[in-house]
Amino acid sequence: MNKQKDHIKPLIDSHNQSVSSRTFVQPPVPCPRCHSVLAKFIVHEYRKRTLLYIVGLYVYQAIAIFIRWKCTVCQKTFTEYPPFALPNKRYVSFGIEQLCQEYIDDPLATYRKTASNRGYHSEDHSVIDERQLSHSTVWRWMTCLEQVSQHLANLFNLTCKQLFDHPFFCNNIQYEIPARKYRTPARKNTLQAVKIFFLIRNKCEHAFCTSRLPRFVPDKAYKCSI
Repeated sequence: MNKQKDHIKPLIDSHNQSVSSRTFVQPPVPCPRCHSVLAKFIVHEYRKRTLLYIVGLYVYQAIAIFIRWKCTVCQKTFTEYPPFALPNKRYVSFGIEQLCQEYIDDPLATYRKTASNRGYHSEDHSVIDERQLSHSTVWRWMTCLEQVSQHLANLFNLTCKQLFDHPFFCNNIQYEIPARKYRTPARKNTLQAVKIFFLIRNKCEHAFCTSRLPRFVPDKAYKCSI
């Protein structure tokens, strides 16, 4: 996982090369729009998107090419996201998870401390980019991961707490959040849900040799700012 974080740019470049050389494969059926198992997909268009990724104390930019597919059954289009990208997010998934986990794992961490000293890298060395990663961005990422945890719980018809206690995911790790990190029950629930998210992700990494959550997590589960 850490090795992947240090090589995000090569991952993006490799993905772009596969798109340019048309060595990619079609998405698996069923169609995510009409759910037909008879669907076949044709390339509708290519879309360039600027992504942000974090390496050390800097935020870098990279261009990624996304493929939009058209279903031959319903004629609807959809975007296929590569493993490092999330719907409606400018930052790659590794950066989002990295900073959120830093905050969750460190009992003394604050949002400002987690985001501090991470500035935007300028390709033009004659220009000083004084922008800094906002501490509020880390909190918005927390609410995003909370939505993903709740969606996974809904799939099993469970609450987030019951999902944590599920035999497959439970490993006797306390999921209590230090009282200094929240002032309301709602914020406490959000942080607990994020802790559940990382437990599920780690279980997926161990059981399925991947840290990516299942592809059935819908776009709407990630719909929050940044």
